[in-house]
Amino acid sequence: MQENNNNPYVLGPVKEWKMTLEELAAYVEKHPIIYREELKPSVGLTMRLPS
Repeated sequence: MQENNNNPYVLGPVKEWKMTLEELAAYVEKHPIIYREELKPSVGLTMRLPS
């Protein structure tokens, strides 16, 4: 019996993405991380540890 490998949760080979510091700086300059207030989680969703 042959096993079907269509399960996306099964671990497969890991491809490591290596980038030099210069390539990283160029990437961040081209794709800046933009902080947006509406993307913050609401106060009601933040988890609080019991004291």
